Amino acid sequence: MKKTVDLYPMDNSGIIHLAAMRKNYTNSFRITITLKETVCKEKLQGALNYITPRFPTIIAGIHKGIFQYKIKPVEELLEVHSECVCLAPMGEEKIRNCAFRVLYKRNQIIGEFFHSLTDG
Repeated sequence: MKKTVDLYPMDNSGIIHLAAMRKNYTNSFRITITLKETVCKEKLQGALNYITPRFPTIIAGIHKGIFQYKIKPVEELLEVHSECVCLAPMGEEKIRNCAFRVLYKRNQIIGEFFHSLTDG
């Protein structure tokens, strides 16, 4: 039997960021952690897989419901990527699937968040 996924309602402050979104601009922010050693992609991926169930409202997508937006935890594991563009815009489909991404670059671990996840 398939497990049902909880949907969390989003408040008005989170909805503002969705309304302000443009094609080349999304309300995203990043947190960068700089390490002394080079990041190992496999270990970072394992850590992300481990913590994903612990943060269902952060590692999540945003869905439009009948009367309001809802935050839906991801059902599939995310994949870490190497950084290529700082704060690349997140399109509507990306936000719907997961409005959070984990990147790495040499000795840095980067988390990019769509503002609605933290404000909503």
